[in-house]
Amino acid sequence: MNNVTNVFEVFQLYNGDTWFLPLILAAVAWLLVRADQRNRRSALLTIGAACLIVFNDIVFRLVGAVMGTETYYRFLWMIPAIPMLAYAVVDVIVLQKTMVRKIAVVIAAVVIVAAAGVPYLEKGSFKMPGQVQYLHDEAEEICNLISADKEKEHPRVACDFSLVLSLRIQDPTIQNAITRQTYLYDDVLGLKSARRNRQHCLLTLVNGGTLDVPDKKIRKMLRRSKTDYIVIATSYDMDEQMLAVDCSVVGRTARHTIYRVE
Repeated sequence: MNNVTNVFEVFQLYNGDTWFLPLILAAVAWLLVRADQRNRRSALLTIGAACLIVFNDIVFRLVGAVMGTETYYRFLWMIPAIPMLAYAVVDVIVLQKTMVRKIAVVIAAVVIVAAAGVPYLEKGSFKMPGQVQYLHDEAEEICNLISADKEKEHPRVACDFSLVLSLRIQDPTIQNAITRQTYLYDDVLGLKSARRNRQHCLLTLVNGGTLDVPDKKIRKMLRRSKTDYIVIATSYDMDEQMLAVDCSVVGRTARHTIYRVE
């Protein structure tokens, strides 16, 4: 059930505090009722498969361990929620026998959809929801510096959590060198494997921490993690430490320094 709750939370994040989710669920229920026997069976099998696979904690952990838990739910954005809602409304309109009833349903549908998005209404005018993912103010400049320097089509970049989403949105060719799991749970995961140790070291570096290990091991860690660039806040004064492990300065923004791993 935790995964079901996560989906609801993500839906609310992208749609605000509105009634669109129950409205879409009502549309799905209507389409199930209206479907013929064959299509209804297929729909019920799809729902059953979703309960067994998509919203199953055991499958989530097993598949997430292979493909990364941060990408496990990305396919949910392919679900055509708005088209399903529109289709259900049109279906209800088509069922009406007279033009008067059709017009009445259209008016009712407009009122219901408008009421569902009440938080987006302001002073009598429809207010479009703003950008959900606000880009870091230096994301574009950092991505431009990396793009001008990179030799690989998809460079792996390590940075702190405040930058990671913005860099990927600004430049989708960038790959994250640090996993989402590490950002969120590094302090409780422990160092049970070489990969976990590398992830911990990378996070320590981008957060301005000092690694109590020889420079030779840090170089080996960077090579094994396949990290191409490291972005660190300039205020941490990491130049000496990073240059000592064979990293070079690609450029600086107002608050960050970009290092290339040689």
